[in-house]
Amino acid sequence: MTPRSQRPERTDFQSDVHSLADKLESILLSLRDRQPRGDTAASSDESHLVVQSLQVVADRLTGLEKVATDIHQLLIGQRQEKEWYTTRELAEIVGKSDYTIRERWCNDGRIECMKDPATGKWRIPGSEVRRLRAGGSLLPRHGGDESRRLGKV
Repeated sequence: MTPRSQRPERTDFQSDVHSLADKLESILLSLRDRQPRGDTAASSDESHLVVQSLQVVADRLTGLEKVATDIHQLLIGQRQEKEWYTTRELAEIVGKSDYTIRERWCNDGRIECMKDPATGKWRIPGSEVRRLRAGGSLLPRHGGDESRRLGKV
């Protein structure tokens, strides 16, 4: 399993999957560390079989983590294209935090977006989401120039 410090930022779904995997890994490690009762050869053989079984389970668990993450990515990619997206939706698509999208991308004019006058929340057009998903780069900082922002929703 990948140590927590080396894992990339995750969505809520990915966090749930990895949390479950961490709990199961902890259970497996505690089972492996249990000392066999008695000093007989049978206990040693039994202990060896338990360790082998735990390794098989750990390997399968790692595979399940990867499959769950891959499925999640496919589902994100297959979402129905929308005309407008929220900052949270874009954050999930590009693997960033909602804060980064709102404060660093929208407020700084790094993406095409606009505020909905009714709610005051940022909205990102589907064309911009598709551009970013395809690997498009962020726009240069606007330096207070509002010209890159779109009109009203």
